[in-house]
Amino acid sequence: EFHGLRDFYHLIKNAMFYLIEINDKNIKNEINIKEQSYQIGLKSLFRNFDGLKEPFDSYEEIKKIFNKFYPNINGHNSNVFECLKDNINDNNSRYLLLIMKSSMSIHLLENIMHKLGKKYIFYNGSQLSDDLNEEKYNEKLLNKIQLSLENGDILVLRNMENIYPSLYNLFNQNFTNLGKKKFSRIAFANYNTYSEVHEDFRAIVLVDEKKIEEKMEDPPFLNRFE
Repeated sequence: EFHGLRDFYHLIKNAMFYLIEINDKNIKNEINIKEQSYQIGLKSLFRNFDGLKEPFDSYEEIKKIFNKFYPNINGHNSNVFECLKDNINDNNSRYLLLIMKSSMSIHLLENIMHKLGKKYIFYNGSQLSDDLNEEKYNEKLLNKIQLSLENGDILVLRNMENIYPSLYNLFNQNFTNLGKKKFSRIAFANYNTYSEVHEDFRAIVLVDEKKIEEKMEDPPFLNRFE
């Protein structure tokens, strides 16, 4: 239930992007092309089917089948940091979901952003019952998010389950195009608007591993993301 058709579609999309990139470099050596194709396949699988190890490791199972097509090539496993950088730098990729095992994950993300020279805005939702049940609090957060959409920020979100449903059109990248601009519908209670989405805008959602293990997150929400 963790993975869906979106993962398969974006597996093909990522692989094609990487293949076109090698083709543009005019690589003519056939052995080199096979090795490159193998690495592209692994990286595309990793970006779209990695995430959970228990009770079933989708990436490792698909990789076993994939390796049968390249029996004579000894490739390396994909590097998670390289894949994160590829996602953050590619405005055509899905938005990113990172499964956190500890608070160190945030520091690792900060380090990656620093190396890429990227600035980001981090919102950690309140867990106080008064805030969770207060419409004004949620509307205030949505107003801030709307500004980030318009400014083209990299937005990092955590513990904001109350407002994620309001952002489903955004997370699906289901935009309304008007001229050269794109807009996303944002709806919550009496709050209903279309917000402009800057072409450089990226979203990263942080989810604690425990919440996924205890099935506190809906599968349709999880498989919207890379």
